Amino acid sequence: MKAKAAIGIDIGGTTMDAVVVGRSKRVLWHERVKTEAEQGYSAVKGKILELIQSAREHGDITGVGIGVPGPVDPISGKVSEVVNLGWTSVDLAKDLKKAAGLNVLFMNDASAATYGEHVAGALKSVDRGILITLGTGVGGGVILGGKLYEGQNGLAMEIGHMTVSDKGMYRCACGRSGCFETLTSATALVADAHNRLAAQGSSGWLDARVPFDAKIILDGAQSGDSFCETVVHDWLQRLAVGVHNLRMLYDPEVIVFGGGLSGAGNYWLPLLEDMAVHHANFKALSQPRLEIAQLGSLAGACGAGFKAYRTFAKTAED
Repeated sequence: MKAKAAIGIDIGGTTMDAVVVGRSKRVLWHERVKTEAEQGYSAVKGKILELIQSAREHGDITGVGIGVPGPVDPISGKVSEVVNLGWTSVDLAKDLKKAAGLNVLFMNDASAATYGEHVAGALKSVDRGILITLGTGVGGGVILGGKLYEGQNGLAMEIGHMTVSDKGMYRCACGRSGCFETLTSATALVADAHNRLAAQGSSGWLDARVPFDAKIILDGAQSGDSFCETVVHDWLQRLAVGVHNLRMLYDPEVIVFGGGLSGAGNYWLPLLEDMAVHHANFKALSQPRLEIAQLGSLAGACGAGFKAYRTFAKTAED
């Protein structure tokens, strides 16, 4: 007899991760597929249903938790707008419940990652902590009083769309200029490199690796390519400003970094720590610890799965 379990799915701008989790809080199964949001809502919904079907073979599934990259009503599951996926006013809850025949709950993707780290990662047992996700876009979540705070409309810590500059590296999908994610996301890191190459010439490291992505830029910086080092340095300076602002807002014990760019955190986190101290006010007071997410790129899927298990599977076991 299969143990009670739940599915967690993290819908990212580039990929979707699905996991099965249970009482042990371990990942019992994992699959990753490309999101391909340009194919439209129906195509993405079809991929989600395929993931659910595959996951059902790996436990007695009682529910599904889904992390969505934008504000989502946690009760109704109605998505008012997800600019990074091109969704407007879709009823994902109704569509999935009807097709999958399972209980479904929804979370903002960064809130899901924050919840995952709070249950079984770098935010475990933390009373006041923040997670920043650095990927295609930028998201965030906050633990206050030992609990995840999501806000009235699921908008809490939608930090990617804080306006922090007159302009960013590109115009944000939300239509505004100077959003935090247009300065600190993987997309921004790559856009900045392209802008500098167009204006300043070439980089031996990047010229040999076209087309390049954020990981290649970070690899180049670690390898000593001066062009990549400069691009990464300036990216971290912009990120340090965000760290300072969040410290002033929440005075957290710890700020954790997740998302795709956290994979190179062993390289850039010590550099960011030095910059954060430089930017900080009230230097006589303790600074928040800066750490890398322990659940890695699966934090969002795990968090959504943990929430679904706590909501649905544990009820079924009682």
